[in-house]
Amino acid sequence: MCIRDSFETVGPYFDKHGLVNDVVEILENIYRSIKEKPSIENIFLLRAIFDIVSKMEELSAQFAEPFADLYRELLALVAVGFEYDTLIAIMEGLGALLHFTNRDAAVAAKVDAILDPEIKKLLQKNDASLIVFLLQLFTIRLRGSAEVSELNVHLFNSVMNTSNWTMENISLFPAYALFLHEYFVKLPDTVINQANEIQAILKMLLGNGLDNIAFALFDSILELFSDIAPFIQSGWLVYLLGLLMTEYAGQTSEDRRARVNFIKGTMMFIFKLIIKYTSAAVFEVVYQAAPDLIKVFLVKEINFVRNYFKRPERRIMFMALTELLFANQLNSVLPPDVFALLLNALIENITNKLNPRATRFQEEEDELSKGKVGDVLSGMKSSFQRLTYCEPTKRKLLEQVDNEEQFFLLKLKEFYIANSSAINFSELITEPNQGPLDKMMSSLN
Repeated sequence: MCIRDSFETVGPYFDKHGLVNDVVEILENIYRSIKEKPSIENIFLLRAIFDIVSKMEELSAQFAEPFADLYRELLALVAVGFEYDTLIAIMEGLGALLHFTNRDAAVAAKVDAILDPEIKKLLQKNDASLIVFLLQLFTIRLRGSAEVSELNVHLFNSVMNTSNWTMENISLFPAYALFLHEYFVKLPDTVINQANEIQAILKMLLGNGLDNIAFALFDSILELFSDIAPFIQSGWLVYLLGLLMTEYAGQTSEDRRARVNFIKGTMMFIFKLIIKYTSAAVFEVVYQAAPDLIKVFLVKEINFVRNYFKRPERRIMFMALTELLFANQLNSVLPPDVFALLLNALIENITNKLNPRATRFQEEEDELSKGKVGDVLSGMKSSFQRLTYCEPTKRKLLEQVDNEEQFFLLKLKEFYIANSSAINFSELITEPNQGPLDKMMSSLN
């Protein structure tokens, strides 16, 4: 099978643009160059292969076998020795090939049959710099598989072994989290049946300041429960809230200042809960399982609400807090002082956005998050490189609003009209916020 033969069935797709001969020539030249003179130093050609496969989503199955054969030879060379940048280029191409052949089980099986012998040889080398990519390749294939294979079960049992979650393997943790996410999606009962092991891993991650990875697993668990009732009955919601507040209570002021990702992750987890299940349902659990969430955490960390400007997380924050503040009659969910604090904080966020001092606050927070042990996903790029097509599959939380500020102000206006006789808004809104708020509200008319 050759590239030109493959194009016999797909030529018309390109011919309408007058590109078929050019594309065939480019593919044949790249393919021949690597086949005739295989060298893992040929990084530009490797990247070109990745780019071509990525841009030919509808057609990639036509080229699966010859390109799989090419990557088999490259993996054999990797087993002898490799440069890191070249390894990334090879694994990116393989990731794209697996991703696009996921759509056809028969084609995927042929590709796997070609690649598996070399992949198993690389696994046996037990080299962390290889395993971090191989595990991502397995994750991509798992996502497209109808069933969980024996190999995936074996990999899962290995990842769940707490002896593999030592700080010596920290560069592998993000790949572990990506694999676990897809495994949980395939077998949701896993989080119930092996709750103790998963909870031990989460506790270890937070205890070592590995906040980004911990919250990635929090999100993976959250996505499995479409309704809050089974989330509560499973014990997971109460456990996660309690774990966060226990971790927070054990931190000093200096710890909290350094743990930017923990504060942000906790806030975002709360906001996602509210958006998914409504604040009334969530806070019924909160008051029983983690009362300090209201009395301590939201109050002490109010600067996050005042000064967080990054989207799309800012949208999530505004959507969640707008629901929390205004969806419950006369705000029966929150104590009056916390209601006023959150309301004023959102108003200040809007007015602070153009304030240079507030902008510096955000920059300072960003700087603190860089290089911390908890920011493995962005701070350890030399140790972990997520493959393009290993982005975790996530269900949409909700349709997010285009303009979170206008969304909040409109809901505030509705709340004001409905409760103007019951609430003294002149006392509720702080004096510095009254002028800016009046100006913003008048712009809605």
